Amino acid sequence: MIKAMGLFLLMLLKIAGWLLLILLIILLAALLLVLFVPVHYDVLAKNERGMEPGQKNPAADLRLQLKVSWLLHLVYVSMQYGPDGLTNHIRVAGIDIPKFLAKRAEKKENRKKENHKSKNYKNENHKNRNAKKNKKSSKQESVTDEFLLQESLTEESITQDSVTEESVTEKSITQDSFVPTQENICQNDSTSEEIKKQKFENDKSEINQPGQDHLEQNNRKQNKSKQRNDGNRKHGVLKHGNRKHENPKHENPKHGNPKHEKIKQSKEKEKQNQKSKQNVLSKIRSQFRRFHQEFTDEVNRHALSRLWTELLKLLKSYKPRKLKADISFSLADPALTGMATGVISLMPVIYRYPCSIAPDFTSEKWYVEGEILARGRVTVFVFLLSLLRLLRDKKFMYVVRRLLKRGGA
Repeated sequence: MIKAMGLFLLMLLKIAGWLLLILLIILLAALLLVLFVPVHYDVLAKNERGMEPGQKNPAADLRLQLKVSWLLHLVYVSMQYGPDGLTNHIRVAGIDIPKFLAKRAEKKENRKKENHKSKNYKNENHKNRNAKKNKKSSKQESVTDEFLLQESLTEESITQDSVTEESVTEKSITQDSFVPTQENICQNDSTSEEIKKQKFENDKSEINQPGQDHLEQNNRKQNKSKQRNDGNRKHGVLKHGNRKHENPKHENPKHGNPKHEKIKQSKEKEKQNQKSKQNVLSKIRSQFRRFHQEFTDEVNRHALSRLWTELLKLLKSYKPRKLKADISFSLADPALTGMATGVISLMPVIYRYPCSIAPDFTSEKWYVEGEILARGRVTVFVFLLSLLRLLRDKKFMYVVRRLLKRGGA
């Protein structure tokens, strides 16, 4: 039994080891493919001359096309730009990803709609069941209410009969028992007189109270008016004593004239403008001095030269392997077209590749007509090599750290 268990465990370990080895091989193969398999690119630019008389834009019929493929078109990307706009096509292993994503989104929407319909159907069934239950309960309640009303009516009739009988008996008893006497009559007269006296006194107090309140208010108003008159007299004495300050001869004319204020404001504005100009000039001078110091520094110059050489190497490796051009152009002026042809002829690209560029000196409108085709490839390994060279250079990394510290500060 123990041997069988051990053999089983050994088999499991072998299987796990083989699986890990296969995964490592797959990862290494994918890494090598990414590093060494180039990405091919294909660029096409085409333009036609505008034959319409009112057309001013010479690039109205311009069409651009970019195609990128990797690993025998396993990954394929194409982008097109023209009068209709921009269009994209992305394929991975022959599957069009935008269409696949659109179909997936449509399926999700359809599922949501179906779920929503099923939920609505369930809610409607539930509502119908509740309505039926409510109808049954309402019928039962109506029957019970009618029964209760009949019982209440019968009980009320019985109580009314009993109450009428009791009232008749009480009246008979009171008529027989109640006999007025002289003492009761005297007491009632005395109480009525006392009540009348109290009402008369209350009416007097109510009549006299508003008159007293009115007198108190008048007294308060008189006291306030006296205090105001006393204060105004005091202020008048003070104003009369300080007539010198009110005399316009003793006022400062600068504060009163608006001309002097305008002159002051204009002078202040001129001073502010001069200060701002001086600050801007000082900033420009300081930046120019700083740039001159950094450019003349040997470390910075070494870093720039190193970066420039690496960029040239990348351009050599990524430049187009095939280039075709068939172009005719005009700048609506023979002098300008001649200058443009001279500048283009100085470029070495024209001599290395089959390119035909024909200037038109006779047309009165400027245009560009023809097509340009460029094909090349890009490898990641070349980019990584140049990056490793730059990272190994101590002077370049010193400059990079210094720039990062300045940016962070």
